[in-house]
Formats: sequence, C-alpha cells, structure tokens
Amino acid sequence: MKTIKMPKALADTWLADLRSGKYPQGRRTLECDGAYCCLGVLQKGADGKVERTLGGTVLHLPSPKWLSKHNVEFCESDGALVCNPFLPTLGMSAASANDNGKTFAEIADAIEAALETT
Repeated sequence: MKTIKMPKALADTWLADLRSGKYPQGRRTLECDGAYCCLGVLQKGADGKVERTLGGTVLHLPSPKWLSKHNVEFCESDGALVCNPFLPTLGMSAASANDNGKTFAEIADAIEAALETT
C-alpha cells in the first residue's frame, strides 16, 4: 500500500537525510534543540528549516499548507489524507514510529516501501 506521494527529488533528499546520520533524532515535535522527528527531517531537507507557528512554537506535524506547497500527499491506512503518513510495514504512522523508538534508518526503509514518486 502506497501512503506517501511526493516528487522524486524531495523523496530522494528525505531518504538520504534520514540515512545520513547528520540529524540527531528527537521526539514529539518537528524539531527541538537541534533534534528532529523524521517529519522534521523532511522539512529541513526541503526548506532548510522546520515549520513554526506565528508565535514561534515548533509544530508537531507538517501543516496541510506545507504539504500542498511541496506537492506531498500523506494517507492513513484507509486512504484518508492526513499530515502524518501511515507506514504499512511498521503498522503505525511515521510520527508514532519515530516517537516509539524506531531509528531513522528503520523509518526510511518503511517510507521507501510506502512511497510513490511523481
């Protein structure tokens, strides 16, 4: 089941960044004190920064606006569009995998299996 659709160049950057070892892994937000969620790595690779609210607070997930701007579609297991893709090989969402101890390399493998590029 393909639950992630995005441009090939962005997908290649995301997967390479997750496997590179250059990003410390964090939990529960896109970025905190220089540590990143797997979805924060996506944003950092695409824009050089992660999304924040107007007040400066770091978001927990990419916004629908950010996903649309970058031609990214994330789906839940039932096909509903969401901001946090379901990873079928892990049986959970990307953020849940990240926050429950899966490594970036494990998450990258699961993303690759769920990925359709445009």
